Amino acid sequence: MESATDHVSLLHEERRLYGADHAEVGAWLAAQWKLSERTTQWIARSHDGLERSDSREAQTRNCLIASGTLADAWLKGEAALSMAMASLEEYFGLDSPKMIAKIMSLQEQLPSVVALYDIALPQPLDANQLMYEAKLLLAERNARLQQDLLRQQQEIESLRRQQETLSHQASVDPLTGLFNRRYMEQRLEALFDQASADSNSLSIIFIDLDRFKNINDEFGHTVGDEVLRGLPPYCPACLMMTKRSRVATAVKSLLSFCRE
Repeated sequence: MESATDHVSLLHEERRLYGADHAEVGAWLAAQWKLSERTTQWIARSHDGLERSDSREAQTRNCLIASGTLADAWLKGEAALSMAMASLEEYFGLDSPKMIAKIMSLQEQLPSVVALYDIALPQPLDANQLMYEAKLLLAERNARLQQDLLRQQQEIESLRRQQETLSHQASVDPLTGLFNRRYMEQRLEALFDQASADSNSLSIIFIDLDRFKNINDEFGHTVGDEVLRGLPPYCPACLMMTKRSRVATAVKSLLSFCRE
């Protein structure tokens, strides 16, 4: 039993040597002494996990379960005890100052308890050191939370960029870089709906590449692909030239009309 370094290892040793741990023995004794069934169950389940609940029953059971954790940490000093308190805060709704106040109150009652069970009195705890350790632990926890938050933000940004890339790839022809038929159909449907709702007209320009088959037949599909790649940058310029040409034609017609 002396090889046990903490409460958990003590339980393993008890079960290995005796086939039962002290919680099971305590529950059996409680039953023999005719204690209430609820008290017997509390003792039997004193090594269960803590439960998040506001009920008085669960809180009482949590107190009994937490006592083992606090006792182990108490014997190891302020640093270990501050970590144990931090792990229990969420279950009892107590912040560090309140937990420390409870611990120091228990320390004042220790001499009478020690005398009752004829055991050695542990080294006294320093409240200031306990508070310092709690603040240090809180600072470390906040730093980890900041790191986790930054990592999550980076992951979200990475996912957003991946989504944009996938969305772009799904909408664009990989050879020419122009929007594909799927995107065109979706876009046209939206534009037609908007034009209809606003009672506006909508124009569509069709562009045909004359004698492109001759390029493929004479120079091969590799050259044909290069032609298709080089075409998109010229389309806006061609459209602007066409637009300017039509405006110039209209102005010339108007001038001619005015002269007549």
